[in-house]
Amino acid sequence: DNLVTLKLMQVSPYVADLKPTVDAWIASLHTLEDILDIWADAQKKWLYLSNVFSEPKIHQQLSQYLDKLSLIDSRYKELMQIVLKDTKVLSVLSMKRGEKGWRELQGEPLRNLLLELIQSEVLRDYIHQTRLAFPRLFFMSDDALLSMLAWSRNPKDLVPFVRKSFPAIRSLKF
Repeated sequence: DNLVTLKLMQVSPYVADLKPTVDAWIASLHTLEDILDIWADAQKKWLYLSNVFSEPKIHQQLSQYLDKLSLIDSRYKELMQIVLKDTKVLSVLSMKRGEKGWRELQGEPLRNLLLELIQSEVLRDYIHQTRLAFPRLFFMSDDALLSMLAWSRNPKDLVPFVRKSFPAIRSLKF
């Protein structure tokens, strides 16, 4: 809503003196929207990764990626601690070093960290290996597969995924 309001203000003849401020707000809101979209996706992936860390069997399968996973996990936890302390949404935008509220994980560095989590080769490789072990999973989206793997400890939680993979199955008895 605010972006639409600013766009309308931008074309108004009465905004001449405020045009630079309006333009700056529009740019900030676009950047913020981009970061928050990436963040939402990264959070889903991180939830999956955190379950990988707690599952000993999977932990052994991914031992070659353990250092990378540990780095991603610690950076994301660091980010969450920062956000917990500073809850202002504009604080995720870039600020100049020395400016009040500056920190390392803002703007482009924050965006890059979140993209690194989303595009992690560890996830892609693990998803691919899982699909090779059970080819029917190739019909499932990456997000659905990650969700299934993340919550696979309780067999009853897997029933919706079984229905997607095997349409003729209506229910399972445990």
